[in-house]
Amino acid sequence: MDRVQLLRDAALDARQRLTLVGWQMDERELFAPLGETLMWLSVLSDALGVSEDDPYSGLKHARNALVHGESVVRVTDIAVQGSWEPNPLKGGVTRRVRDPAKVWGFVDDPNPASRGQYPKREASYDRSVAGWELWPRLDSALHDLGVDILGAPVLPPARRRRRE
Repeated sequence: MDRVQLLRDAALDARQRLTLVGWQMDERELFAPLGETLMWLSVLSDALGVSEDDPYSGLKHARNALVHGESVVRVTDIAVQGSWEPNPLKGGVTRRVRDPAKVWGFVDDPNPASRGQYPKREASYDRSVAGWELWPRLDSALHDLGVDILGAPVLPPARRRRRE
């Protein structure tokens, strides 16, 4: 097995561990698998020579902040858009807004105390990571690096909701 494929497999394994704890909405549970996923993503982007491009440089900034104990994600409420459904009262279709959902999102600035030390990575983070939902940002970056994210397990929606 070549080195790049080994890194892709490690990134996928870390992503799968992240998926298994992500639905709990507990930052403490998310900390280690998120750090591991960001670390393998960073190493893989280095190996492929794209580590200074967006979003990889920004995700490397998130990894560095996380390694130093900073929060890089938070739980955010979003309104989940439903499917288009017939609405005879309005003579057409409407889109239902379902109950709000909780998702993980990247924070605006993971380490404001050190702002200015790494301007290129900070700018990349601001442009391509800050404010993004966790899963789409990670999955898009991993997919673009050749990681088969479709092989990652997906938890059923009922298990992704926070338990009260």
